[in-house]
Amino acid sequence: MLRKDRKSTKKREGHREKTVHDSVSHAKDLNKGKTISRNQIELKNIKPVSLSSNIITTVEAILASLIWLFVAYKLFEVKTLWSNIVLTLTYFICCALLYIVRLMLESKRLYGKVAFESCFYYSQKTKYNLRWSVYIFMVFFALINIVSFFFPTPKFHMTTIYIASCYYLGYIWTTQYKNDPIPYRHMETIFLIITMISNFIISLI
Repeated sequence: MLRKDRKSTKKREGHREKTVHDSVSHAKDLNKGKTISRNQIELKNIKPVSLSSNIITTVEAILASLIWLFVAYKLFEVKTLWSNIVLTLTYFICCALLYIVRLMLESKRLYGKVAFESCFYYSQKTKYNLRWSVYIFMVFFALINIVSFFFPTPKFHMTTIYIASCYYLGYIWTTQYKNDPIPYRHMETIFLIITMISNFIISLI
């Protein structure tokens, strides 16, 4: 009986050791996979920003601005809840599209591929300067309000758009990727300035 108990005890201990070993090896594999996915390796020879990329981003900014102006022209005078919702969605969708274009172009240039993992990694490596972004926000917000004070337009109350656009300008112009300014900042700059002066543009139509 004692021998049988000893054998059964050894079997249980051996089974436990095997289970623990399998769990540890599985955890190591998972951690290894996570490390590989998080530590994306940049290309050894990173190409400079190409002329074609600048053209693409400029065209993208112009298209986003035209879409915004078209929607604003149709809805600025409506002044209902649904018109405000559509304007807000249009604004943020255009900003998101510009941001996604940058992610894709930079992912291709830095990592040699366009994938969710590489785009996400790039977005995690970008940092912005809060203090200077606030300074830029305050300067643009003050300027646009001074212009609006001397040249008022009756089309639409623009304060919310002024705040969003000025803040995003500060964010874009202080954002860096590994201590280097991000490229294609003209995309958002063109679009955001157009949004801030859209009231004046529509008033002239």
